[in-house]
Formats: sequence, structure tokens, C-alpha cells
Amino acid sequence: YVVVDRYRDAYPGRLLALANRILPPNVFHVATRWRGEPVRAKYAVISMAQFRRGLARTSFQTSLFARFAQPCRLVWARDPQARAAIGAALADAVITMVAAVAPLLEPGSHAEQLWLRGFRETYRAELRTEGAARARDLYQSDRERYEVITPWALSAAGIAASTTRSAYGRRSAQLRWAARRVLGKLLSVLRLSKSAFTFDGGADYILWK
Repeated sequence: YVVVDRYRDAYPGRLLALANRILPPNVFHVATRWRGEPVRAKYAVISMAQFRRGLARTSFQTSLFARFAQPCRLVWARDPQARAAIGAALADAVITMVAAVAPLLEPGSHAEQLWLRGFRETYRAELRTEGAARARDLYQSDRERYEVITPWALSAAGIAASTTRSAYGRRSAQLRWAARRVLGKLLSVLRLSKSAFTFDGGADYILWK
């Protein structure tokens, strides 16, 4: 991900900037060969404002907050202020993920149960083929991290791990995830379609996906 201040400063023309603003992010595909084998990379461009909104508690963009609730690395920042802003946004992503999943679980559920359920709900909200095994692999790869951040995120979200979940709260969470599934799959299709027109090699990217 490349997080920018303004789209009009990120592109030489207006079309890409407009597409990025209407349906973020713009996704680009790069392909090359390494030792005779094809190597592919995908990167996305998004503004700081839309990045922050996508990771906030009110967000329904599962593809954003679920991705950035996982371990990631900031490889370059313009200045300390930009670094701090990204750090705050990433903290929001963890809180958003935990707050979205916790009402679905029984009181006293462990971090593992929370994150496995969260990853599975995420996959159901996207055009992805990963199953339960992939969710477990993600959790196991950074088990200690998830165990450490879960109590902090629950507290930041105002959720007590042992608090009884109301039937209303659980039903509301289920309905929100149902809405995320509809919205997430629709946005996935729209973004794939957009990619065919917004950058070179778009058709190849869709076929690869």
C-alpha cells in the first residue's frame, strides 16, 4: 500500500485520481521474471483520509481493517508525523476487528477463537478461496502477538472479555457481518472491473486473479 495526501499529486492525469477517489484503492499489478520463473506483485494506492476511514470502528470495508489488523511493516515514511499517523491508523484496525468479532463469541472466549472467527468472517466477505486452515495458519504464525494485543483491543473498544453478550448485541453483529459480505463481494467485483481500465495490464491481472 502507498498512502498519499492527495490523489491529484499521485498521478499525472485526472482519470486515475478520480477512480481512486470514487472507489479506493487503485490496485496495480507488476510482473517480471526471476531465475526464469514469473514473479508478480500487487500494490494499492489510497489517500490517508480514506485509509483512516477504512480502519475506523464505523467501517464496513473488511478488506481494509482485517488486513491491517494483521502484522505489517511500514517500509518508508515521509516524516515522524506521517509515521505516527500510520501507527494510529493501524491501532484502529486492530480495535475495529476485535470490536466487530467479539459480540459473536461467548464470554470468556480466548484470543485464538476471536481471531480465527474474525479471519473466517473476513474471507466470507471477499472473493477469496481460503478456508479454515488458512485462518489457523495466520493465527499460529503470530500467536504471541495476537494474545498480547487482544486484551488491549477489547479494553480500547470498551468490551470486557467476561461480559455477558446480549442476544440483541449478537444479532446486531451478525447483521453487520451479513452486510459486510454483500458489500465486500460487490466492491471486489467493482474493483476488479475498474482495474481493467485504470492501468496497463489490467486484463492480465483479472485473469490471474
